[in-house]
Amino acid sequence: MLRRILKTAVAGAMVLFAALSPAVLAHHSNANYDAKVDKPLKGTVVDYDWGNPHVLIVWDVTDPSGKVVRWTGDLASVESEQADGLNKHSLKPGDEVIISVHPAKDGSPYGNIVQIRRGDGTMMLAERSQGPKPTKQ
Repeated sequence: MLRRILKTAVAGAMVLFAALSPAVLAHHSNANYDAKVDKPLKGTVVDYDWGNPHVLIVWDVTDPSGKVVRWTGDLASVESEQADGLNKHSLKPGDEVIISVHPAKDGSPYGNIVQIRRGDGTMMLAERSQGPKPTKQ
């Protein structure tokens, strides 16, 4: 009897896992970013959130008209970024940066970060190859 209950529970868990898989995979979609555009943005770090599920950077960029636009960018998980050489002390508010992003398709100041340089041009995070080479914007 116990063996039959255990088999039923395992089968139910497998069905539930299979049903939830598309939702979990959709979380990691880049469909809302324009991966064909590599937009470098020079600015000043406002916040650096070294936490899971994704590391976030918030920085202020002055646009050509002189207006300050606050951008937010996504990186991968803490574990992935550590493998790429970043850590919780890599950035702090006030740091000058040049961050290249695949910008949001809807035009909002949000992007998927693909490269980070210090204000002096020193590479912090090298561009990752994700599909076809994007155009500079």
